[in-house]
Amino acid sequence: MKNVLIRRISLIAGMGILVISFMVKNFLAGQKEDPKKVEAKDETPFVSVATIELDSVNTGTIKTGRLIATDKIEVLAEVTGRLRTTARPFRDGMQFKKGQVLLGIDDTDARLNVVAKRSAFLSMLTKLQADLATDYPEDFEKWEDYIEDFKPESSLSELPKVQNQQEKNFLYARNVYDQYYAIKTLESQLSKYTVYAPFTGVVSNANVTPGSLVRAGQKMGDFVSTNTYELKVGVSLDESNELEIGDMVYLKSSNGDRTWQGELVRIGEEIDNQTLNFNAYVKVEGEDLHEGMFLEARIGNGAVAGAAKIQASLISDLNTVYVVSKDSTLKSVKVEVIGEESGDAYVLGLSEGDVLMEQELISARDGMKVRYQIK
Repeated sequence: MKNVLIRRISLIAGMGILVISFMVKNFLAGQKEDPKKVEAKDETPFVSVATIELDSVNTGTIKTGRLIATDKIEVLAEVTGRLRTTARPFRDGMQFKKGQVLLGIDDTDARLNVVAKRSAFLSMLTKLQADLATDYPEDFEKWEDYIEDFKPESSLSELPKVQNQQEKNFLYARNVYDQYYAIKTLESQLSKYTVYAPFTGVVSNANVTPGSLVRAGQKMGDFVSTNTYELKVGVSLDESNELEIGDMVYLKSSNGDRTWQGELVRIGEEIDNQTLNFNAYVKVEGEDLHEGMFLEARIGNGAVAGAAKIQASLISDLNTVYVVSKDSTLKSVKVEVIGEESGDAYVLGLSEGDVLMEQELISARDGMKVRYQIK
C-alpha cells in the first residue's frame, strides 16, 4: 500500500513538472521578437537632371582679340626746360580728365623773354605815333586806342585793320607786322610749356620725374584713353562677306563674368600675313575695360530659334543625349550642334520641357530605369 502511494505521488509530481515546463516554454517563446524582414535594396541609379528651355540663339562665330585704345598718344616735349611739380603727378596709372594739366615745364625764362619782346614792340609803336598822326590821321585813333590798351604781360591783341595800302606799306617798312607775328610765334611756343590732357585717360610708361631736364622732342610717356576701345579679330573671307559695318557684336571677358556690346566699325582689305585672315575692328565702350585686355567676340547675326543650351560633354560621339521619359526610363535623342561656347553647346532636336540627364552615366542605355528629382 505504501509503495502504491509513493508511485502515485511520483506520477503526480512528474506530471506537474511537465506542466510547469510547458508553461515556462510558452512564456519564454512569447517574449521572443519575431525576426525582422530584410527589404530588397533598390539599385536603380539616381541621376541629376535639368528641364530644357528653348530660346533664340545667335550662332555667330566666336573670336578672341586684344583691346586697343582708340585714342593713344606719345607725350613729347616740344620745348626744353626743367619739369615742375603739378597738382597731379605724371605717373604710371594716374588718371586725368580732359583738360587737366598732364605736365608742366618751367617757363620762367621763356615768359620773361616774351614780355621783353612785347615791351620792345610797344616802344616801336609809340615811336610811330607821330608819323601815323601826320600821314594817316583817319586811322590814328585806332592805333592810339591799341597802344593805350597794350599790356606787355598779356598776349598781343589783333592789330587794327588797315584799309589804306600806303599805310599798310608804311607798317611793313617799319617791321610792325614782322615783329607782331614773331611775338605771336613765341606766345604759341610759350603755351607748350604746359601739357593738357587731350581726352580722359590714364598714363602709361611715364619716363620723367619733377626736376628732371627735358629737351624738345624727348618722349615723356604715353597717355591712353579710358573711354573707347577697339577689339581686333581675324575673320575668314567667307565670314567677312557675311558681315556688315554697324553689326552688333556681343563681347565678354575671358572668364565670362562681364559682358559688353560693341559695333563693327571697319574690316581690313588686306589679308594679315600672320593669321591669313582679314582684320575686323569692333568699337566698344564701358566700365572695366583696359588696354591689352583679351575679350571674346561673337561675330555674325545668325539667330536660330528653338535651340537649347546644354553641356557639350553630354553629347556622345553619335551626337545623342539622354532624356528621361515619363515612365522614368532613359531615351536617347539625336541633336544637331549649331554652336559652342565655353564648354556649352547650342543644339536643336530637344523639346521645351524635356528632362535632360545632366551627367555622364557609363551604364546608360535606352529603356534603363532611373530615379531623379527636378529642382
